[in-house]
Amino acid sequence: MKDLAKQVENLSPKKRALFELLLKEKRRKPARGQVIPRCEPAPRYPLSFAQERLWFLDQLDPGSPSYNVHFPAHLAGPLKAPALEQSLNEIIRRHAILRTIFREDDQPYQVTLPAAPITLLKADLSDLPEPERRRQIQRLAKEQSRKSFDLANGPLMEMALLRKGEQEHIVLLVMHHIVFDGWSIGVFLNELSQLYEAFSAGRPSRLPELPVQYCDYACWQRERLSGAALDELLSYWMKRLDKKIEPLDLPVDREPPQAQTMRGAYQAFLISPETAASLKELSRREEATLFMLLLAVFQTLLSRYSGQRYIAVGSPAANRHYEETEPLIGCFLNTLLLCADMSGNPTFRESLARVREMTMGAYAHQDLPFEMLVDALQPRRQTNHTPLFRVWFVLQNFPAAPFSLPGLTMNHVWVDEGPAQFDLALLMVESSYGIEGCFHFNLDIIDAATVDEIKDHFVAVIRAVIADPLVRLLEIPLSEEARPEEVNAGSQAGVGEPEEEFIF
Repeated sequence: MKDLAKQVENLSPKKRALFELLLKEKRRKPARGQVIPRCEPAPRYPLSFAQERLWFLDQLDPGSPSYNVHFPAHLAGPLKAPALEQSLNEIIRRHAILRTIFREDDQPYQVTLPAAPITLLKADLSDLPEPERRRQIQRLAKEQSRKSFDLANGPLMEMALLRKGEQEHIVLLVMHHIVFDGWSIGVFLNELSQLYEAFSAGRPSRLPELPVQYCDYACWQRERLSGAALDELLSYWMKRLDKKIEPLDLPVDREPPQAQTMRGAYQAFLISPETAASLKELSRREEATLFMLLLAVFQTLLSRYSGQRYIAVGSPAANRHYEETEPLIGCFLNTLLLCADMSGNPTFRESLARVREMTMGAYAHQDLPFEMLVDALQPRRQTNHTPLFRVWFVLQNFPAAPFSLPGLTMNHVWVDEGPAQFDLALLMVESSYGIEGCFHFNLDIIDAATVDEIKDHFVAVIRAVIADPLVRLLEIPLSEEARPEEVNAGSQAGVGEPEEEFIF
């Protein structure tokens, strides 16, 4: 123990802070294998906090596609459609959340319906000329992504199969966010692969039954987030954010309408593998993660635009740090408010250190539902944007490599991102091409030409901090044009067709 204490004492201040955070996390988390208990079977169950917010948003705009999760994929190879349909039905049977509906009786509640076979929607486009077939696929993909779901009656998931040819198909999967999140895509695809392999060979499923269902998690979360545990989380966030949150002054072309609109468009770009490698090396030298580094770059740019001291950005947390939640489909996602102090014209190294400390604290206290934070802070309610922040940042942590089914190759394909939930969002993912990025924005507020400039400025900041981490924020040049090898721009707006198949 003395040797350990001496080793800790010899750590740099940054490493010691990280070590102390990990110890705190270890004390806070239960041991692996602790069971989230099954709740007693009941005709209705409470909603999780994340579900409650999505239900409330749907009440404001019933059937809105703004919170749809869609996953279009291209399949190459000899497809056995009956095995695919059987696999889909088995996933729905295994995950009760996919046959759940949401109703209200003073308070919203969820009801799990019995498993019943569903039919895979099919359309044969193989006889159409190629240009028309392509237009029809884009049209159907857009219609599917913008499907209107009825939370009270369901179903809240739909899967369509478009036949392009004998060995070529498009799968369109769309779900409401109240039953599905980004992590769930990986769970779904993993089970689909194993089930399709078994069913296409005439074998039964070998997947183990799930120890708990999402409704068990919702009941457990409601009981857990109360008393001293809730007080501790609230105390941290209130001290961290009190009187620091103010509306971010974005470089918009028009003032937001009185009511929030979501007419979205996107701009895709690519950070070259060489620049991506330099970013990773910089993050290692500064003892930060790539997420922290890219967030610091983004918040640096936002501070240059706004001149504000505190830059608040929303970001998702998977919120699956309990073993029982990892194999479940459902909406576990929580929103974290990442508020960085950019005051005093610091060097980028200093601002990155602030972002690192802020991010570590936020993730150590990620269990507080965003809805509770909003209630506690009581911001001035505005109907034209999300409370507490207007900008969203994501660095996806799932791989962008093609996903395989037995005898088939599956690739995620790019379609219109649909409604813009935020004024501006930066979505990024590591891939074999480098770091793929996409600015998703509200066309009623920001023009495509302005976002094109924001994209170039973002890359200019990246280049400047790689060249000199000691550069001060106000000295970073933004006027330099982005180098062609570092930025591969996608479509200006609407449905785009980048050269590569981006994954978001």
